[in-house]
Amino acid sequence: MYRGLAPAVRARRSLGCLTPPVLACVLIFAHAAGAAALVPSPPPASASPSAPASPSAPAPASASGPVRIKVGVYLLHVGRLETGTGTYSLDFYLTFRCDRPCPPDEFEFMNGRPALLDRQTNDPHYRVFRVQGTFVAKMDLRPYPFDQHWPVLLLEEKLQWSRQVTYEVSPQDTGLDPAVDVPGWTLGGPWVARVEEHRYPNFPDPFSRYIFAFPIRRPALAGIMKGLLPAVFIVIGSFLAALLSYDKRLGVNTSALVGAVIFHLNLTSAIPPVGYLTFADRFMIVNYVALVLTLLTTVLLMVYAERHMEDRAHRLDRITRVGIPVLWVALLGLTVIALL
Repeated sequence: MYRGLAPAVRARRSLGCLTPPVLACVLIFAHAAGAAALVPSPPPASASPSAPASPSAPAPASASGPVRIKVGVYLLHVGRLETGTGTYSLDFYLTFRCDRPCPPDEFEFMNGRPALLDRQTNDPHYRVFRVQGTFVAKMDLRPYPFDQHWPVLLLEEKLQWSRQVTYEVSPQDTGLDPAVDVPGWTLGGPWVARVEEHRYPNFPDPFSRYIFAFPIRRPALAGIMKGLLPAVFIVIGSFLAALLSYDKRLGVNTSALVGAVIFHLNLTSAIPPVGYLTFADRFMIVNYVALVLTLLTTVLLMVYAERHMEDRAHRLDRITRVGIPVLWVALLGLTVIALL
């Protein structure tokens, strides 16, 4: 029915070489490619959208202790991840191995609801379910468009506290199928499974909680090609306008600034409004600084030319032709270092 543990996903390192004006993109690509070999710490899973049902008549633990259940999750498929809502669909096998006859099937998923829960065995000590459902997790979008996330699965007993039922991780029943693919994402490292005791303030005893999570990341090449290079080309085009006469530069610089604003709005439309700046926001702010300085320089040059202050205009032109691009590259470098 299903196979054993799937091997941990290994990421590849990639390195590109771009021209000096896009030095910041090279650093970003190297960082994002190297991050694939690392496994970030899984997010805390203590928060949950719902609390378990109140035990109507909690029985004391038996003389032999709580029922110990080894839990395994074997992931078969991951649906589309919606960063706007933090939702994703999972298709997996859920396995219970009990040290004595398993208690009734009174468990629940704390971060979602299954659309399909199909029990496939009748062994009192060994139960297997096929589960399909939609789940939710918190998304940290600060590194966007080079963000990484941990889709998580939280499982608890409804009517049994940890002194009655205790979960344990079953490595032999846990893993990712080799065919698992997340549309628009790549697997960023091995899965993580653990068990913790979760307390609710309105219940006297904690509940045993099983946690299964796996890391995914946005492809680095896609983040550079679709998220950064278009903005870089807009800024470079504005810089190249310095080769034109003063009166012809104004239209190019203005169009570049408007194009950058439109591109920024389109870039961030794929994520929800958040109360912090993402990497894409900081990257575009640096571009705005360069474009606004270029536009202001063009206006000053036109004013000097009208007032026949050619010497001052030539001096300003020489300084800004080199100074603004250098400042732009330096600010981009600081932005990338902050991401690292």
